[in-house]
Amino acid sequence: MNIEQEIIKLLRDNNITLEEIVERIKQDNKKISVKTISQQLSTGKIKYNDVQKILKILGYKIKFRKNI
Repeated sequence: MNIEQEIIKLLRDNNITLEEIVERIKQDNKKISVKTISQQLSTGKIKYNDVQKILKILGYKIKFRKNI
């Protein structure tokens, strides 16, 4: 599964749209559009900090674990 699929799944699981996510990001005076985020997701070229923002709104965070 790629980042786009993962985020879309989380959006569905949390009953929230990409539009709602963008509106919440805009509340922090960030210039962003649904089109931009959608394009970044579909090309796999979304910035790490944008993924973090989306996940924070959804109540998730990225955690790195060392393979054992």
